[in-house]
Amino acid sequence: ICYLNNDCCSDIAEICPYIRPSPIISIPILEFDSDLPIVELSRSVDVSSRVFIGDGESVIGIIVGDTVFTEAHVSDNGIISLERSFLFWQPSLFPTGNQNIQAANVFAAYWADVDNRVEGTVRYQVFTASEAESANNRRKKATEERNRLDIISEYIRESQNTNFTGKWALLVEWSDVHPFDHQSFFNSPFSFEGKTADFLNSTNTFQAIIITDVFTTYVIYTYKCGELEWSGPDFLHAVVGYNLPNVGFMNEPLSRTPAKLSIACENHPISNFVNIVYQFQANSDLPIMRCLNAYSQDI
Repeated sequence: ICYLNNDCCSDIAEICPYIRPSPIISIPILEFDSDLPIVELSRSVDVSSRVFIGDGESVIGIIVGDTVFTEAHVSDNGIISLERSFLFWQPSLFPTGNQNIQAANVFAAYWADVDNRVEGTVRYQVFTASEAESANNRRKKATEERNRLDIISEYIRESQNTNFTGKWALLVEWSDVHPFDHQSFFNSPFSFEGKTADFLNSTNTFQAIIITDVFTTYVIYTYKCGELEWSGPDFLHAVVGYNLPNVGFMNEPLSRTPAKLSIACENHPISNFVNIVYQFQANSDLPIMRCLNAYSQDI
């Protein structure tokens, strides 16, 4: 386990799952790239959208330990799951007693019961090395805009002291999303008073990133101070962490408590942004990894 840039230890030598970078080095909420497609989830509740992982060349999926994942599913409830959709709306600490959740591979950026039927947006964008190069070639030299794959890779290099360069990345944003049942409040605001009205009208904005070079995969959660306004009703407060049955699980401190809101301001006033970073390694002894290593070296 790696924490606050201290030494790391793990029962599984290939996997060092938890790193929190120094508060001085942080990646902000990223703007989406206007040159690339943006996918937006439908206005409903408990929905997800499938993303195929790979670039058709060297990236054939996300490899964690011995497992190759070729699909990611973006959920409106603050979750990215691997291989199958994850539509559970009631957050619970990992590992949960629900066997379906136990068996799921999920990254919980801010797992809570979201209602974006009227307002709020859940959207994502995929970046590959070839697309990033094309985007750079299209832009004028005078522009300061850089492709997102380079920005994320640079953050990893600086915060984790590594020479990592990502080849594929997924950027997901939950923007101004309300808690359930905001639609009822929107349609009939005078039916709600006091704390209930304030709660249903509150919003959250946060991002999650998955980036990989095939051999190493990083998952990054990004929060901005002041942009998390709700955690959930008393028995449904948000959970932040991950669950990977073949690797382990993580519940960030204060998950499932009202105090989880404070996560966005942990670095303030040094930085307005907070990042949580998980690192996962592929098993280098897998036959497919030996093949990809030879490919990457043009052997």
